[in-house]
Amino acid sequence: MATSPPTSTEDATETRLRPAVHRTLRVGSAVGVVLLIAGLAVLSASGGPSSPTGTSRLSASAIRAALLQPSGDGLLVLGAVVLALTPMSRVVLATSVFSRARDRPLLAASSFVLAILVLTVVVGVFA
Repeated sequence: MATSPPTSTEDATETRLRPAVHRTLRVGSAVGVVLLIAGLAVLSASGGPSSPTGTSRLSASAIRAALLQPSGDGLLVLGAVVLALTPMSRVVLATSVFSRARDRPLLAASSFVLAILVLTVVVGVFA
């Protein structure tokens, strides 16, 4: 049975969005898990975390330090950041697709969700 081409803007938008979202979520999850495993391996080999338990916080300075000087702690921070940002990338992709498709209602909704997510990250990391 042959598949017919999409008949509406919604079908075409979904056809473009689904594979991109699938790839993004799969790659983001894999990268995040690899970073977490690498961080745990480095911590295990070095004898434990460099900061006392309970004193580390996910902040802009912790992310910057993790990027500049990778360590077991840093790899764990990066893994957590990648895993946290992976679902946000889905909203970014959806917003982009809706914008190109000129689907104003869905563009407005996804833009609102994206703004809330960005504000949450900014307040959580920089406050």
